[in-house]
Amino acid sequence: MQPKKPAEELYDLRKDPFELHNVATDPEYASALKKMRAQLTQWRTQVGDPGVSEEFRAGGWPSKYPTRSLQEWQDILAQWEEHVLRNGPTPKVSGTNVWARQENQKEIMNNSLSPKRP
Repeated sequence: MQPKKPAEELYDLRKDPFELHNVATDPEYASALKKMRAQLTQWRTQVGDPGVSEEFRAGGWPSKYPTRSLQEWQDILAQWEEHVLRNGPTPKVSGTNVWARQENQKEIMNNSLSPKRP
C-alpha cells in the first residue's frame, strides 16, 4: 500500500490482472491514458458531473462517516421507495435531491460550454 493515492491510476489488466503496477506514468501507455481522459471528460459532460471541486480538495465535505444516523437513512429510503415504487412525490431530503442537482449541473455546464452572445 502506498502512503498517498496517485493522481491517476491505469492498469494493464492483461499483464497485471491484480492491478499491482500503476502504468499511468509509463510512456508506453500515454495514448491509452489520453483516450481514457477524453472519455471521462465526455461522460462527465453528459451526466453533468463537474468533477472534484476545490471545496472537496480543501476538505469542505463532511469528513465523518456515517454522515447520517441509521434512522435518518431509513427515513430517506422510505421516501425514495414511495417515489420510485409507487410514483409518490420526489423526496425533499437535503443532499439527496439528485434530479435537481443534475439539472443545475447541466445548466452550469451548458452555460460554460455555450458561446457567449452579445
